[in-house]
Amino acid sequence: MTNSSNSFELALSYPVSYSVQDNKFESKEKFPKMGKLTIPIESAYEFAQHIMSLCDNEKYHKDIFVYDMNTNEKIPTKGVVIWGKGKVGNYDEDGYGAYGSFNPKKAEVKQVPQEVNWDSSPVVPETDELPF
Repeated sequence: MTNSSNSFELALSYPVSYSVQDNKFESKEKFPKMGKLTIPIESAYEFAQHIMSLCDNEKYHKDIFVYDMNTNEKIPTKGVVIWGKGKVGNYDEDGYGAYGSFNPKKAEVKQVPQEVNWDSSPVVPETDELPF
């Protein structure tokens, strides 16, 4: 899939959608809002590959904070960031607060070395015979 201006290749065949809405479950007093990601089957493997490509290439790593809902603490860590587009819904009409989708620019895939140097193997067997 390409973007509307065809200037770069998108990572996913179909976008991943998200929404933020009122929590409908018993935990709503502690957590009044809930978020939802909707991942099309056609894009699930592409989304996973995209995340792995971001993780494998340090140029995509950022200093980020994650929020621990149990301790109410922000935890600094390294991570990757995926941006999406969003809108504010009319909760009374559509049941959603904020909603939108993710379909990022395809990440550069870090190439795995094609040749393996077997001379650097940590254990070189003394014989070709099986040990049993």
